[in-house]
Amino acid sequence: CSAKCFQSIWSEKVNMKKEGHWNWKGGKTSDNILQRQIFLNEIHKQVLKRDKHTCQMCGQRYGRLQVDHIQPWAEYIELRFDINNCRTLCDKCHYKITFGKPMPTHVKKWGGYQMRKEIL
Repeated sequence: CSAKCFQSIWSEKVNMKKEGHWNWKGGKTSDNILQRQIFLNEIHKQVLKRDKHTCQMCGQRYGRLQVDHIQPWAEYIELRFDINNCRTLCDKCHYKITFGKPMPTHVKKWGGYQMRKEIL
């Protein structure tokens, strides 16, 4: 599905979250959080499958894998749901790409795992 098609599907799902829905909180959930939920439920799985559950930098298979946006989520809103803007990275490579340095040994969990627990 194209980005335009996905946006229309996303709009329908967001509208289901509004008044009358059992989890409605008076509009307190931001669009960003809703978009991240949809991303995790839809695109995240497709990227992992496409990349054969393998880090695209170091080649690690399975384990603590995350989906990275090549063009950042916050800056390129139009590319958020574009599977071609995503790649599978292990948590260590994702940290290095994001912060420009190796992940410190004292950091046990970073990125997608903490977010997934909060969102799902």
